[in-house]
Amino acid sequence: KESHTYWLDDIRLPSVTEIISPLAEYYKIPKAQLEYKQDLGSKFHDAIDLFLNDNLDEDSLDEALVKPIRGFIAWWKEYTSCFTVNYQNRVEQPLYDEKLKYAGTPDMVGLETVYDWKLRPFNKILDPLQMAAYSGLTNCSLQRVVSFDKNGNYKEYNAYRKNAWGMFRKLLEHYWEEQKFQKLLKGWKGE
Repeated sequence: KESHTYWLDDIRLPSVTEIISPLAEYYKIPKAQLEYKQDLGSKFHDAIDLFLNDNLDEDSLDEALVKPIRGFIAWWKEYTSCFTVNYQNRVEQPLYDEKLKYAGTPDMVGLETVYDWKLRPFNKILDPLQMAAYSGLTNCSLQRVVSFDKNGNYKEYNAYRKNAWGMFRKLLEHYWEEQKFQKLLKGWKGE
């Protein structure tokens, strides 16, 4: 978990995020801002975990997370009011596909729906690919992204996009071809 890597025996599996990274345009974001946003996103997910385990102390939260967490709690109460099943054991559960050789950790897997919680607006390029990949890991037919803003407002998006699974598979194929090519280059250099 610390290195955010996935292993199947002695094979390092690429993460969903790693596979779709050629389409991410993080280079457009100043490094310090990107690191801050990534750290805040991690803290947001940690706070969600604390909330779901009935262990959240709001007074200990980064000020920038107080309203988004309150938004998450409102969404969670609305979501769970529709179900009698407790999904806590299906939150942040690492999964992998042995045949296709990739892995990921969806934020939550319901009976038919896979969810991802974002502390940013919905990204119509990356999010459908990520959710198609998670759908492939979970066999869930519905794909939802819930975006929370700094004021605690939230919006749930249907992340399904026709051809997203096909595009993800092409990116996965590209990843493995690049790995073979890099291995070939290292061999040529005698490394």
